[in-house]
Amino acid sequence: MMMLTEEQERYLQDVPKELWAEGGHNIGLTRSAGQKSKFVNNVEIPIHLIGDPAYPLKRWLLKGFTQHHHLTRDQQKLNFRLSSARMVVENAFGRLKGRWRCLLKRNDIDIKLMSDVVAACCVLHNVCELNKEHYLPEWNVEPPQPEDDQGNHPREGEQDVSEIREAIMTML
Repeated sequence: MMMLTEEQERYLQDVPKELWAEGGHNIGLTRSAGQKSKFVNNVEIPIHLIGDPAYPLKRWLLKGFTQHHHLTRDQQKLNFRLSSARMVVENAFGRLKGRWRCLLKRNDIDIKLMSDVVAACCVLHNVCELNKEHYLPEWNVEPPQPEDDQGNHPREGEQDVSEIREAIMTML
């Protein structure tokens, strides 16, 4: 699921269609929509989204630097700040799933209706957030999942994966 949030952990309805084709995960809006771009060191900084590393760097979509072993202190600082901003999105997802448990499990409804269910949950989430409804941390506990017994047992002749990893480690 891809969602667009603002810093108050509310969901925005109009996600730009270009984002759906990008294939990333969570994104956040950096400033309120009423603000204009600003200039820093003679560089125009437009209103933009903050994306995780799965997104491409675009004029309207900012993501951190990659190649973490070769970053300057300033680049590391920017990555840390962007990561902190993206945590708002993660928190919003957690609160959404905690309030609306139907989003955590299989739903036996027509697939065509599922986007309406998600949209309704987002609208209700926004109402709760705007009204400062209490949110209990225990709502974030994942429900127990049924055990999937298929494929959990090694087939005859297969080695345990940890043995394979250990063997490769000793080889290096």
